[in-house]
Amino acid sequence: MRALSPALQSYLATRQGVVTRSLVWVRATNRSTGAVEDLGIWNGEDDRVITIGGQARTYLRTEALTVGQIVSQAGLAVRMHRLQLSSLSAPVAQLLRGYDARNAPIEIHRAFFATTSMAMLEEPERRFKGTIDEAPIPTPEAGGEASADIVCASATRVLTRTLAQKKSRATQVLRSGDEFRRYADLSGKIPVGWGEIVGGIDNSAAGAKTRPSGGGGLGGFRSGDD
Repeated sequence: MRALSPALQSYLATRQGVVTRSLVWVRATNRSTGAVEDLGIWNGEDDRVITIGGQARTYLRTEALTVGQIVSQAGLAVRMHRLQLSSLSAPVAQLLRGYDARNAPIEIHRAFFATTSMAMLEEPERRFKGTIDEAPIPTPEAGGEASADIVCASATRVLTRTLAQKKSRATQVLRSGDEFRRYADLSGKIPVGWGEIVGGIDNSAAGAKTRPSGGGGLGGFRSGDD
């Protein structure tokens, strides 16, 4: 269960009601300059600077920002979430067309405001953290609504990635000259004599039974030779 701050608890006890707003923060690459830039959008009444985690962030107002229900659960399961935006909004157009949003880090926060003064009751809480999985650029039909659906993957997605680096001698040598895979490229090139005597070692069934454990391996090679 989420712990509420004393300020929010006190306000809720007055039963005056609260106004909630959703904040989306994306860090993407500018297609024109190649620089990584931040872009914040929210469904508030106007542009606003909001401090989160000691960082002052500028959130631009956008129309028709629908975050929907975000499910929070313990574990390492990858959670997918969909944001619905209006592609006619200038900030959203910049996000989809001006930036390369694919795999860009994204955070979604929720802010609570007082109904009368619209004062923020506490620092916005983070509801989602991950990366953008899909960011299509929609082209609506004539007379149709221009909406964009952004699909996000939770931060646990990085745990499903495999290592791009392959196991090889060149890679192993980088670890203080480790020569463990020195003969790895010979795999499959050394003939193995099944049922024959190779290198003085009897590989027949009878020889395998009489050969002491820890002795020569197949093809006259010991286990330490590879």
